[in-house]
Amino acid sequence: MPIEAATDEQAFPSTPRQAICPAATSDRLSENWVEDVPRPGGDRAAWRQRGDGWTEERQRQFREEVPQFREVDLLPTLLELLGAPATPTSGVSRAAVLRAAGRVPDNEAYLESLYASLHFGCAPLRALRSEGWKYIDAPRAELYRLTEDRGESRNRIADRAGVADALRTRLLAQDRGVVKPSLPAGDTAAMERLAALGYAAGGFFSGAPTGTDPKDKIQEFQSFTRDVSRGVRLFERRDYEGAARLLERLATPTPLPGGQVVERRSFNVEYFLGRSLLELRRFDGAVAPLSRAVDLNPAAVPAYAYLSRAQAGAGRTEDAAATVERGLRIAPRNAELHQMRGRLQLAAGDRVTARSSLERARELDPQNALVRVDLTTLYRSQGEIEAALREGEEAVRLAPTLAEAQVALGLALGASGREREAGDAFRAALRAHPDDPDALFFLGSVELRAGQPEKAKPLLARLVAKAPGYPGAKEALASADREASAPAEGGLRFSLIRVRERSRAEEVVRRLAAGEEFSALARAMSDDASAAAGGALGAVRLADLVEPLRSTATALKPGQVSDVLETTAGFVLLRREP
Repeated sequence: MPIEAATDEQAFPSTPRQAICPAATSDRLSENWVEDVPRPGGDRAAWRQRGDGWTEERQRQFREEVPQFREVDLLPTLLELLGAPATPTSGVSRAAVLRAAGRVPDNEAYLESLYASLHFGCAPLRALRSEGWKYIDAPRAELYRLTEDRGESRNRIADRAGVADALRTRLLAQDRGVVKPSLPAGDTAAMERLAALGYAAGGFFSGAPTGTDPKDKIQEFQSFTRDVSRGVRLFERRDYEGAARLLERLATPTPLPGGQVVERRSFNVEYFLGRSLLELRRFDGAVAPLSRAVDLNPAAVPAYAYLSRAQAGAGRTEDAAATVERGLRIAPRNAELHQMRGRLQLAAGDRVTARSSLERARELDPQNALVRVDLTTLYRSQGEIEAALREGEEAVRLAPTLAEAQVALGLALGASGREREAGDAFRAALRAHPDDPDALFFLGSVELRAGQPEKAKPLLARLVAKAPGYPGAKEALASADREASAPAEGGLRFSLIRVRERSRAEEVVRRLAAGEEFSALARAMSDDASAAAGGALGAVRLADLVEPLRSTATALKPGQVSDVLETTAGFVLLRREP
C-alpha cells in the first residue's frame, strides 16, 4: 500500500531497526544521520574511463531521481567497489546499481540526533524516510516530499496529515526511547584538541528536560560551542584569569522561568576550569570542577593527576592520595600519577618511598621534564647535589622554556655554591614565564644577597601583586625596602632554615644533632630564598624581625640554634652567627 494512501503502520514493511541503523540499538550514544548522497562522489572521470555509461545526462537523472543512499549501505558498497572482502554489516551493497548507473532502490531509513537533547535538555529529534517522504518528529513536526522538494523548504504537515500520521506511527514503533548519556573512553589530549576546534565534548544536560524544539535553540547551541572553544584557547594562551571567568559562567546553572534550572555538564568546561584555577593556585576552587570532570569521564587519566594536585594544594592530602590510587587502578603505567604519588610521599616526609615513586615515573616517561624537576628537588633535599644538578640540567634540556625546570636547576646550582649561575637560571625562568612566583622570589633573594636591593624590589613587588599569599614574599619585599632606604648598621648576623612541614623541621633538628653543618642542611632542605647561600641572612636588626623570630633572636647566643618556630610562612630554625 503506498504511503500517500496509508493511515497506519500497514503502509510500511516490517523492518527491524537493527537493519536500518545498527548503532541506534547499541548501549552507546547514537547520533547517526542518514544524509542524502545524490552522486557517487567527485571521481567522475574514473567512472567514465570504466565505460560504465556514467554520462553527464545519467548523472543529471541520478541526482533528480535517486530516492536516497543510506549511510549503513556505504561501507559494503565501498568494499565491493574496491574488490575487498565483504564485512558483515546491517547495510546492503549498492555497487551493482552504481556500476550500471541504475536507480538505487528506495529503502526505509531511520534518522536521529540526540545532541540537543543530551546537551541542552531539548526534545530529541528522530525522523523516518520512505517512498520519497521524510517525517521529522519534533514538538513542531515536519514533513517533506523529497522528490519535489530536496531542499526541504516546504513543510507539508498541514496538507498531508495522513502521511505524517502513518510515518509517525512507524517511527514510534522503531524508537527505543531515552538514551543514557555516556562518554567514550578516549585520549584526553585528543579531547583537548577537539575542544580547541569547537567540539564541546562531554557536555551533558542534567535536571528536568525542557522539551524545547531544537529549532528554537540553534543560537544557544552555537554560542555555547563558541564559548567553550574560546575558553580553551584562553587557557592555552596562559590567560588563566580570562579562561576561568568564561568557563565559570558556562558551568553555572541557569535559572529559567517557572523555577526550572538548566545545568550543562561538560567535561571540557569542568576540566579546563579546574586547570585554570589550579594554575592560579586557587586549589579549593579547582577541586569541584576537576571532581566533576573525573565523574564525567572516568577514563580521562590526566584529570586524576590534576585533581590530586588541587586536593593536595587545598590541604586534603588523604583525598589526593586516594585520587592517585584510583587513577593508577585505571592506568598503572601512567607516569604523571606515579609522579604525584611521589610528591605526596615527599610531603609526608617519606623520602625513601617518594624516591622510588619518582624514579619509577622517570622510568615510565624519561622525556617528562616535570618528573626530572621533582627528582632535582628530592636529590637536593637529601644532599645529593651532583645528582640534583644532573636531573636539573636534563629537565632544562628537555624543556628549556619550562619555568619549573629553570627554577629547580637554579636551586641546585645555589646549593652547590654557584649563586651567579643560579641567578641566570632564575632569569631564564622569567623570560619563559614573566610572572612565575618561584623565579621572582628566588631571583629577588639573589639580588638582595648580592647587595642589590633596588634590583630586588621590582621583582618582589611583582610577586606580591601576582601571588600575595606566597610564603615569605611580603617579608622579603619589606627587607628590600629597608635595605634600599637605610642599610642595617650594627645588626646581628643570622642564618635560617625554613620548611613547609613540621616533620621536615624535626628531621633538620635530628641531623644537626648528628653533627651536620647548618649551612649544608640549609642548602639541601630549606625552602627559603636564603637556601642557596647556606641560609645566611646577613646583618639583621632585631627590630626588623617579625615575631616569634624577634624574641627568639634576642635570646640566642652566638653559634646557638633555636628550637623549631612555627610561623605563617612555615617552620623555622634560626641560628645566630658567631
